[in-house]
Amino acid sequence: MTKRSGFTLLEVLVATAVTAMILSIVYSSFARTVESKEYVELGNEAYHRARWALDKIATDLASAYVHRSNNSNSIFYAVSHDISGMPMDEMHFTSFAHVSHNPLLVSSDQCEVGYKIAWISELERFQLWRREDPTVDVDNMQGGEEFMIVDDLAAFNVRFWDGFSWRDNWDSRPFDMVMSEDGSEQQMEFEQTDEMLKASPAAVEVSIAVNGPDGRPIIFTSKVKIEMSTINLKALDEEEDEEGSSGSGSSSTDNEKKNPFASPTGGYVGAG
Repeated sequence: MTKRSGFTLLEVLVATAVTAMILSIVYSSFARTVESKEYVELGNEAYHRARWALDKIATDLASAYVHRSNNSNSIFYAVSHDISGMPMDEMHFTSFAHVSHNPLLVSSDQCEVGYKIAWISELERFQLWRREDPTVDVDNMQGGEEFMIVDDLAAFNVRFWDGFSWRDNWDSRPFDMVMSEDGSEQQMEFEQTDEMLKASPAAVEVSIAVNGPDGRPIIFTSKVKIEMSTINLKALDEEEDEEGSSGSGSSSTDNEKKNPFASPTGGYVGAG
């Protein structure tokens, strides 16, 4: 009678346990790889959306304008808001950034542009919305179409260069434009300087923070020179140079404070 060889119950149990351990290690590595892939994809999506939004804002601001005529409805108005310790600013201005997507419709390149924060209770998050109205009218902070450009916003901060310092607010409207309908004076939300009246800022610094996949904010910042601003940065540079040559002792650091876009060669850099 021949003897048959085989596995004992103990050997089968040991082999099963080893196989289960190997499969567990492989599954854990695979799960971590999938999580890392999703994390990178979510991070890239947040990065590209914020970068696109920043480029769009820079394009709108670069062609912003305020006409000095009393009959003009052009405007540059921005007010700083604080929500739970984070800047959530609001901005409205007229610009030559309008692009008609209907070749049969003849329209001007002028438009009203607005950027405002919205709290979406269903999603429990902030969003940045853009408004565009191709008709520049008296009601220059309302109307037109709105659409969301940044989801899961952590902060939106804008500052404005008046040729001398950075300011958190801007209001180009003459005082008679901020009167209430009954003719009574409205309380100003912030101090309005002479540089603001009927003028757009010389430059704008825009910062956008979006919540990354790990919940930490990703911050994007850009400085935009407003080409049609009536604040002449080159004239301020020349004035500073004349003061320096007369013995005022101005330095390169002073010039940088005077003109945030001055390059070492005296030229200007654009948005970026």
